[in-house]
Amino acid sequence: MPRRALLVTATFAVLMLMASCRIADSGDGAAQAEQARACLESGRWERAADLFTQAISAGPDNPSVPEWRLGRAEAWLGSGMVERALATADSIAVETRSGTRARALLLVARSLSALGRWTRAADALGSLNPENLRAAEAEAASALAFEVLGGLSADQLAARRRADWLEPYVLLELARRYTTSGETVRASMTAGELDRLYPGFRERYWAGGIPEGPERGYVALVLPMTGNGAAYASQVESGVRLCFERAADLVSNAPELVVVDTRGDREVLAAAGRNLGSDPGCFAVIGPLTSAETEAFAEYAQQYGLPTLSPAVRSEKAFPEGEGCTP
Repeated sequence: MPRRALLVTATFAVLMLMASCRIADSGDGAAQAEQARACLESGRWERAADLFTQAISAGPDNPSVPEWRLGRAEAWLGSGMVERALATADSIAVETRSGTRARALLLVARSLSALGRWTRAADALGSLNPENLRAAEAEAASALAFEVLGGLSADQLAARRRADWLEPYVLLELARRYTTSGETVRASMTAGELDRLYPGFRERYWAGGIPEGPERGYVALVLPMTGNGAAYASQVESGVRLCFERAADLVSNAPELVVVDTRGDREVLAAAGRNLGSDPGCFAVIGPLTSAETEAFAEYAQQYGLPTLSPAVRSEKAFPEGEGCTP
């Protein structure tokens, strides 16, 4: 194409862009708002903000004013005026309902994310109803969810397990982290729970694979099922087994419960500690029963890094410096 033709084409494109942001005042602010949206879509943030301001001034009683204010806040965010955008979007979220409120909360979350305030951003996202967003906005909220949750610590992520639309995103982020850190058992269990509760979600949003956990994954219940303490141990076993049966109904790959009878014998208890600690299929131990037994078992729990929960221990000596065992 000749240079002259290229110049004419480029000039025409610029003129069209300028025309899209030209004001045709009709007196109620609607015209300015329409032109402001065009400027917003083309990324002319400052011009869009000015036009939205003019629209609000020209039609203060127009029912679309909350939308115009939200558009102006988005323009401010685009131009780097993050705190100003956040304050406006926050006030709109409080004042309005349904779609406008959902879009305002999304803008709040975007602003907080830009400021690195991940916890508040997650709270804002969790508070909105994605069904009140347009399709493109819902996709933006989904992408933002991964960004925001990626900024949270593991403890903060665990605390986000609540009944809102972010739960599958939280589970997927946890599964990713467990996989990266080599915690294959936790990764597999978390992915299994995600697949059970939200079928297809993992396949849609993550191409990465989940490592399989050990084939013999189990939790050992270490109690004196015979001998001294057997009567009380039997009651503990009944309660623990009921919990595991309920867990199996909820989680497809829940670990098995394996009962180890110590017979009230210290040597049997010591052998169990060594065997369970060296078995990679043993995830954790529930038991022993008494403080003295737990104190003796703590040596193996600490040596092998075996999580241990005692159902009845009272002596603090059984848990030196809180390591190995958890009362």
